[in-house]
This record gives sequence, C-alpha cells and structure tokens, in this order.
Amino acid sequence: MARPWNDDFPGVQLRLVRGSKEFVADCATELASGYGQVVSPPLPGESQKLWKEAGFKPWLRLDLFSRDLHSRIDPPGIPVGNGDPSDWERAIAIDRLAFEPTWRLGAAGLAESREATPRSSFLVSRKESAMVGFAIVGVAGSVSYLQRVAVHPDHQGEGTGRSLVRASLRWGQKHGASSMLLNTQPENTAAARLYMSEGFVRLSYGLDVLKFESS
Repeated sequence: MARPWNDDFPGVQLRLVRGSKEFVADCATELASGYGQVVSPPLPGESQKLWKEAGFKPWLRLDLFSRDLHSRIDPPGIPVGNGDPSDWERAIAIDRLAFEPTWRLGAAGLAESREATPRSSFLVSRKESAMVGFAIVGVAGSVSYLQRVAVHPDHQGEGTGRSLVRASLRWGQKHGASSMLLNTQPENTAAARLYMSEGFVRLSYGLDVLKFESS
C-alpha cells in the first residue's frame, strides 16, 4: 500500500501488508521512479531489518511516550467535544499550520490515523464557535494511542493542547485501555514537556522512519 507522505512532501509512504524484502525493494524502486522518494511508516527497531535489507536507511526519529491510565486524570480546562464531518477540512488546515512540512500528516495521513485502530475518536476544541485544535485518539486491546494533537498557531499557549491531551486520556480510560502511547519528534521539546507534565514517561526506545536509497 502506498500513499503521499503528506500534501507537501515530494514522495510517498510505502506500507507493507505482507511480502519479502525483494517485494519491498521492487515496490520501492517502481515508486521511486515516479515519485522520487519512498519512505516507510514509523517502525520499531525489531521491524526494520527487512526494510534495511530492501535498501531503506534511517531518515527520521520519533520519541515514544507512555502513560498509565489507572491513575487519576485531571479534567480538561477548556471544553473538548466530538468533532463532526464538517470539522474535517478545518483539521487538515490546522495540521498544516501547526507543523513543519516534513511532519505534517496531510489529508491521507490524518484519515489513516483515524482508521489505524478498531475504535477511534476525533476530538475538537472551539473558541467562539471556531475550531482551534483537534486530537485523534484510538484504542486497540488494552492500549490507547494518541495519534495526533494539533492546535492552531494563533491559539497555542492557551491551554488547548493540554485540554485535548486530557480529554484523549479520559477517552482511552473510558474505553478500557490501561495505558496510552504517543510519539513526537525529538526536537519538539514543548510537546515533550506538556506530555511529561500530564504523567507521560519517555521510553528508552523510539521509532524510525526509513527512506529508500535507490541505486
């Protein structure tokens, strides 16, 4: 499976459902001839061997954070509610404004993040009826995943991000998860401080996005 990395990056992300290193290399070579750059999904260390043998090399690093959901979760300081289909285009626009080009998810990536778990929710925060931030959270088994949090730059520093994190934690707890995982780029120190102030712990291992190096 392949999709644009995002709406701004000149390349595609290849996702392996089933196949050998030869199959991955053949797919990457074909895609690279048309799109120039081919990257993997974020991968833990134990899943990288096949990709590296197919010609992929480390490109981006993501830090992983975890939080236990058995302890108390403070309520959001700002109201957070469920988003609806009419909010989706605004979410795509906020994601584009909130992140540098490489780290944007884009329309396809955001849609994929909602479908990555059996159950998910699209949460939004509004100011004077205008949506200013959103979160995508899901649950699979006993683990909840905070897939994305984004706040419009004009409203950062107002507590919106913290409220979206807390609402996501409560959603995961309500839906039977015992822990929550999230990832963020290492240089996003503001996000890391927010997560750790809300009880998250940075894990000793992370994820890598690999890029195909065609010969």
